[in-house]
Amino acid sequence: MRQLSQSAVVAVGVCLLGVLHGCGGGRDDARIGADSATAISHEPTGGTKGFFFLPPIAPDPGPASRFDANLASDLKVEVFLLDASGAPQGTPVATFADSASGGQTEAIRVDPLAAHYIVNFHTDQYALLNGSVYRIFVARRSDGAEYGFADVQVFPTGKSAKSLVSGDTFGLVNGRTLPVKFRIAEGTLRPAAGRIAFHSDQDGTWQIHSVGPDGSQLLQLTSGSVNLFYPSWSPDGLRLAVVGAPPGTANSEDIHTLNADGSGLTNLTGGVGRNLFPAWSPDGSKIAFSSDRDGNWEIYTMDTDGSNLVRLTAHPARDWIPDWSPDGRRIAFGSDRTGGEDIYVMDSVDGSGLQQLTEHAALDSFPEWSPDGSLIAFASERDGAQNQECEIYVMAPDGSNEKRVTTRAGYDHWPTWSPDGKRIAFDSYGDGNGEIYVIDVDGTGEARLTDRSAQDLAPCWSRR
Repeated sequence: MRQLSQSAVVAVGVCLLGVLHGCGGGRDDARIGADSATAISHEPTGGTKGFFFLPPIAPDPGPASRFDANLASDLKVEVFLLDASGAPQGTPVATFADSASGGQTEAIRVDPLAAHYIVNFHTDQYALLNGSVYRIFVARRSDGAEYGFADVQVFPTGKSAKSLVSGDTFGLVNGRTLPVKFRIAEGTLRPAAGRIAFHSDQDGTWQIHSVGPDGSQLLQLTSGSVNLFYPSWSPDGLRLAVVGAPPGTANSEDIHTLNADGSGLTNLTGGVGRNLFPAWSPDGSKIAFSSDRDGNWEIYTMDTDGSNLVRLTAHPARDWIPDWSPDGRRIAFGSDRTGGEDIYVMDSVDGSGLQQLTEHAALDSFPEWSPDGSLIAFASERDGAQNQECEIYVMAPDGSNEKRVTTRAGYDHWPTWSPDGKRIAFDSYGDGNGEIYVIDVDGTGEARLTDRSAQDLAPCWSRR
C-alpha cells in the first residue's frame, strides 16, 4: 500500500461542486472562488513550496516565481482510490507520464506560454466507483517525491455532486474529463535522491548549494545575508543541519536546521559559544557537533530541536568533526590530543569506550562511516603535508587495513559516501580552486562535479 511521505500535507478547504471545467455539457466557474485553494496541498495551503495546482482544481495564484518547463521527463500523475481511513490503497487506477504508453490514455504535456503542465484525466476510460474518494498525486518519477495532491469524490451526476458537504474533497462527475493543471517553480521540492550538498561563495556570501552525483542540476538552495556552511543531510533527506554565522561577525557560529528547499532556517544553539560541524544521527533524532562553549573544542549531541544537550568529550585538546556509525552506537571524530591530529571513536551515549584509530604525525581527520559500517573514510596529509598535499583514505572501523583512494596532486579532503557505498565525494584544491569531485572507492573513475570560479567545499551526500 502506498504511504504518504513526510512532506505530504493533508488537504483542507472547500469543495468544487458540479461539472468541472472542461468536462463538457456545461461549466460552473462561479463556484471557483479564491478560497478553493484551501482544498489542495500546494504552496498557498502549506504544501510544497513552489508547487501550485491551477484551475479548475484551484485558482491561478499568478506567476509567483519562474516556471520550470524542463521537468516533464521526470513527472508522473497517479490516481489512487482511498480506503475508509483515507489512505491510498493498492496500485494506481490511473498513471500518466510524459509519454503515453502501457495503457495510458494521455501524456503529461507542458505549455511554456501558459506556464503550466497539464494532463487530462478522462474518467470515462476508468471504472471509478461512485461515492468513493480518489487522490491525485503529482510526483517525481525518479524517486517518488511528491509535489502535491488533490482529493476528488466521484458522483454519478452533477446534481448528486452538489450534495457533497466534505470540506476536503472535490466533487467530480463520473464519466467527465478533469484537466489536471499545475505549475512548478524552479528549484521546487527537496533535492532528488542521492544529491550532494556543499557550501559555496558563488553569490558573494557563503550559501548551501547542491549538485547531482553526475554533476547535473547544480542548484543554490539558500540565499541571504547569513553565511551558511558545513551542510549535513537528515537521514530522510528532507532537512539539512548547517552552521550559520551573521555577516560581519566573528566567533559567533551556531547550528541551524532548514528544509531541503532552503526554507525554515532555525537556530538550535542560540549563540552560546562557537558551534561547528553538525552530523545527524542515523535515526534522525539527534545532531552531534563541535563547540567551544565550555572553553575548549569538545563533541556534544542534542535533540534536533536543540534540547537535551550532552557533552561527550572533556579533554584539553581539540575534539571536532564528529560522524555517527550507521548503527548509531559510535561516533568517530578528529582530535589533536596526541600532537598530530588523529581519528578516534567513542560511545555515542556518554563518550566512553574511547579508541584511537590512526597514529600519524601528520593530520588525519574528517572521518565518515560508510553506509554499511564496514569502512571509515578520512583525509590525511601523511603523503606531503609540506607541499599542501592531502589525500582520501579508507580503513576498517578498528583502524586496520588503511588504503589510499586519491593520488592526485593538490589538497583533497572532506570525504562523503554515496548511498550505495561504492563512491566517495570530496572537495579538492587540485586546480587552485575548491571544487567537488567523486571517485570510486578503489581509486578509479574520478569525475569533477563543479567547475566554476567559486569555492565549492564540504560536500555531504544524501542517503535518500
